[in-house]
Parts: sequence; structure tokens; C-alpha cells
Amino acid sequence: MELRVKVTPRAKSFAFELLPDGSLKVYAKQKPEMGRVNAEIVREMSSILGCNVRIVKGTKSRNKVIKVEGDEKEILRKLGEKKSA
Repeated sequence: MELRVKVTPRAKSFAFELLPDGSLKVYAKQKPEMGRVNAEIVREMSSILGCNVRIVKGTKSRNKVIKVEGDEKEILRKLGEKKSA
């Protein structure tokens, strides 16, 4: 499944919100340089969801599209349950 993501870098801790439209607002700790935010998003979301995550669009933008491999219902359940890592 693909999810739209709006990223806010330099947050105090990694966290995310599932918005009513099904997109995510992600707060990343890293600075937006040399792919650090992208690596953090992939690492943290993979850990939270327990499946492969990769960025398919927007590697140099705050607006991204991530692809999450796995059961869509299970992914949405985990996103709704857990707001941060």
C-alpha cells in the first residue's frame, strides 16, 4: 500500500499522526541533509509496522509517498494504535 507523508524535520522525537484523509504527518528528529530524514523514516516506520517500507516519491521534498509491503488492514490498524515509536 502507498501512503502520502508530510514530514517535519528536527523534531524532539520521532512521532507520527494518522490524518483523517489517510495520510501521515511524520515528525523526524534528523536534519534534512544527506538523506538522514529519509533513512529515519524508513527505519522507524519499518520497526513500528513490522514490514518493509521504502520511499517511492519525494526523496528531496517534505511531501513524500512511501510504499509499505504487507496486509493493508493490519498496517492501518497499527498506524491507528501507535502514534509514535
